[in-house]
Amino acid sequence: MRPGGVGGAVDQRPSNLLVKWKEGLDSYAQAIVGLPAVVALPPWLGAIALLGLASRLWMRSQVPISERQASIVYALYDRGKMHELDAVPTERLVGLVNAITAPYHRQPITREELLADLRALRSLRAVRATPTDDDRDGAWWLEDRVNVTLD
Repeated sequence: MRPGGVGGAVDQRPSNLLVKWKEGLDSYAQAIVGLPAVVALPPWLGAIALLGLASRLWMRSQVPISERQASIVYALYDRGKMHELDAVPTERLVGLVNAITAPYHRQPITREELLADLRALRSLRAVRATPTDDDRDGAWWLEDRVNVTLD
């Protein structure tokens, strides 16, 4: 991800294979079918085949994140919000995201858009919220490690 979340981002980790399990069924099937064949190969060739299978699964673990969602992640990252004790209330997060995206001439985010994007990010296990009956009153923090690419 670049500063401000410009250009979007990619979330890549092994747990995404569980999130995207339907899309990865063909890769899982190839891995399961290919494993017995790998065992029958000479050790050096088996190692290469295993690397190929692992590479295919690793590529399947990529989930694209929109620019708007990346700006939310960047706002939390930029403020060091990596723990529940540092959680940012929804209202304050709207202001943080808008302040970060303004220099890039992006449209301000509304509270409803922010909540929709936060729910999507939570389904990816990128952010967490304080337990409340309604997300509107929650406070948010990062659950994931973030890599920022400086140009």
